[in-house]
Amino acid sequence: MRPHVTIRFRTDAPVEPLPHWADVIGRPSLAQARMHPAVDAVFDRYQVPILATSEYPPAGRAWSPEEIAAGLNRVYRAVLLTEQGVPAGLVRDINLVPEVETAELGVVGSMPLPTSSALGSSHGRDWARRAIGLEGAHLISTGDESITVAVLDTGVDTDHPELREAMLPGKDFVDIIDDAGAFIGDYIDA
Repeated sequence: MRPHVTIRFRTDAPVEPLPHWADVIGRPSLAQARMHPAVDAVFDRYQVPILATSEYPPAGRAWSPEEIAAGLNRVYRAVLLTEQGVPAGLVRDINLVPEVETAELGVVGSMPLPTSSALGSSHGRDWARRAIGLEGAHLISTGDESITVAVLDTGVDTDHPELREAMLPGKDFVDIIDDAGAFIGDYIDA
């Protein structure tokens, strides 16, 4: 993932709607290079080209009153299109723009990937069910088919017999990088 700066504009700042960053990844033709004249001037001064996107999409066709009250419609993501990283002082200078409420460097989390033995192959078939206390949970409820559950996971077997028919299209936010920084892929078939 490229470095990015998350910018929350003040309520009265005139900012045009921008496409959500995940939509731009899927459809590069939606990409825009400008966000707001004063913020664009800071990126220009540092000679850093960006993709201007929104950080959040509305849950429906338009922003709900609750989303607007939370300020989700005022949060944008500037994806840096440079290999040099984020220049020192860039985020500080964006925070000095009067129309900006806050600006901060987008942080990408990482962690070591466990070896295949840690992925459950040696724990038996029901180790994951025991780990989450599924038997006890089923004493209370076995679910409701009208409820959609989001699973945030570093990997899931989409061909698993218990999941195959229940999975909806998802988003892939995981890239596996080795210790040398080389891209391995989106999953490991261990």
